[in-house]
Amino acid sequence: MLHVAAANGNLEIIKFLSEISSKDHFQQILLRQDRWDFYPIDAARENHFYHTGNELQQISFKENNFYLNFENI
Repeated sequence: MLHVAAANGNLEIIKFLSEISSKDHFQQILLRQDRWDFYPIDAARENHFYHTGNELQQISFKENNFYLNFENI
């Protein structure tokens, strides 16, 4: 679900998922790859939703105290 929301630039769904998920579960979702080996942040950027990718980074830091930088993964 997070991959689809990110790929479509849907910040409302992303924020909703971050609010209803536990911190650990949301972190697992953020770090899960899809069948093409994309992370949610990759899906957002691949479809030119850079603001969505930035929001995913901010949510990950705020909720989990870690900063996503998938350019190095």
